[in-house]
Amino acid sequence: MKSLFSILILATIASVQAAEVDSFRLRYQELPDSLPLINLKANELLKDAVKEANKGQFSNPCSEKKLYKKLRSKFRNHYLDEFSKWIIKTDKLAKIETKIGQSIYRDFSPLQSPIQGAWARVANDPTAAALNVNGHRVGTDKFEHFMGSGFNYFKTYVLEGKPLEEALNIGWKAETGLMGGFMTGVMAYGDLVANFQGMRFWNHILQTSEDVFGKNEGPYIVCEKNQWTQVKKIDFAVYIDAGFDEGINCSKMRTKKMTRLVQNRLKEYQERDPQNRSYDCPIDPRKLDELVENYGELTPWLINEKGLVPMPK
Repeated sequence: MKSLFSILILATIASVQAAEVDSFRLRYQELPDSLPLINLKANELLKDAVKEANKGQFSNPCSEKKLYKKLRSKFRNHYLDEFSKWIIKTDKLAKIETKIGQSIYRDFSPLQSPIQGAWARVANDPTAAALNVNGHRVGTDKFEHFMGSGFNYFKTYVLEGKPLEEALNIGWKAETGLMGGFMTGVMAYGDLVANFQGMRFWNHILQTSEDVFGKNEGPYIVCEKNQWTQVKKIDFAVYIDAGFDEGINCSKMRTKKMTRLVQNRLKEYQERDPQNRSYDCPIDPRKLDELVENYGELTPWLINEKGLVPMPK
């Protein structure tokens, strides 16, 4: 009992970014595209951040430090910002909501997964919801990774000038370590892609460095006449691809037994499908091949080519 209590305490601490998405439940249900509304909200908040960053800057015009501070108040995670909180709570976006008792992770025990097996049940906490974003099935949790961990990647690689591998390792350690594989039982490659693309987004804000893919989408904001000015709109279609979709870019479970538990639930989904459509991961191998081609030498860091298998030891 004492050990279980300790696990629950750790689960509470880890729950800030612990939600997992079930990208398979109701997989073939059509959803309206959320991209236009997400872009609209993001650009509204970007405009607000620029306005706030310009206040009281007479002695220090176009302060990058103040700009990033205001941007981070808008774009971070659902506990500390406006954007991710809106993504999760708004009823304007069509979502597939899945509680833990309905999800592919429902069979995880508290010892296997303190989050899915214990905390989510105690708190009656749903898993991350699924959205259609420009044709991709994306969990609401991915926007927190995009903005939050993405900024950490950006800070390491761009602002501090450290090797890209050092930035990528931030997410890798998180997914395979205490807050990832241990607490949730899941290593989500979709999270790793969201982190990476978030790094690109933050770099594009002022575009002071070359994009890692050589695709300089920014700057979104420039300094003109001692004032920050938005000169380009955010478009998430630039960043979101099939790599965000855990039905394509498969997650890995912490153990073989946990992998079998998930596989059994996927088999059950297929058996209940009136058209007997596939729920194997990846659901669309062709899209996975495209991801491998697109990410090239970064593939080992971001894309799971092996399908639904246990995490690396």
